[in-house]
Amino acid sequence: MPWLSPRERQRRRERLFLWLLVASLLLLVTTLLDRVAFGLFLAPESVKKRDWYQLFRQVGYWPTWGLIGTALILHSRRRRTGAVASRWSAHSPGLGTRAGLLTMTSAALAGLGAELLKLIVGRARPGAYGHYTFKPFLSGFLDGSNLGMPSSHAACSFGAAWMLTRFYPRAGVVALVAAAGCCLTRLLSGAHFLSDVTVGIVLAYALSGTLYRLAGPRRSLPAL
Repeated sequence: MPWLSPRERQRRRERLFLWLLVASLLLLVTTLLDRVAFGLFLAPESVKKRDWYQLFRQVGYWPTWGLIGTALILHSRRRRTGAVASRWSAHSPGLGTRAGLLTMTSAALAGLGAELLKLIVGRARPGAYGHYTFKPFLSGFLDGSNLGMPSSHAACSFGAAWMLTRFYPRAGVVALVAAAGCCLTRLLSGAHFLSDVTVGIVLAYALSGTLYRLAGPRRSLPAL
């Protein structure tokens, strides 16, 4: 952890306060819109059979990011030559490997964090009419079935996407679009409220940022 001056610590506290304020406002707004969004996005069961639906849904499946992370790791082990090697390999070896490992880890942490938060919040999935129903406080640890707040698919997909964006900003845009598509499938299926996916996205952002600060590279990578 680098040493921070009092002024830098103050700025960090101010950024944290601003981040919490924005996150709270997002939760408030999406909660107010939950019933409207549920009726707006809910699609027939037949949509689940579409190829594009299955494609985006699997973005929230951790093994998908396990494969992508493994590909990054294997690619980074290729023998580097030329200007790229002289600029990066000599000073920051294994950055591609780190990108792959952190992408997989971020997806896993975000997904697991969402599953844990579900047990604490105890809010059930929308059901047929989009009403809120809650289990007794902490009873989710005894029966964790049918819980929806937050969406673990949204958290897992954005956990990986946010991390990729930190390493490769341009390529990360594609990952963010894919993660947004995953969130859309959760709304179309009626499996989650809008606030469920929003909390998953925010949770993923916080966890991926913390992980990157703890284990990320000390210098930025060239954009793809």
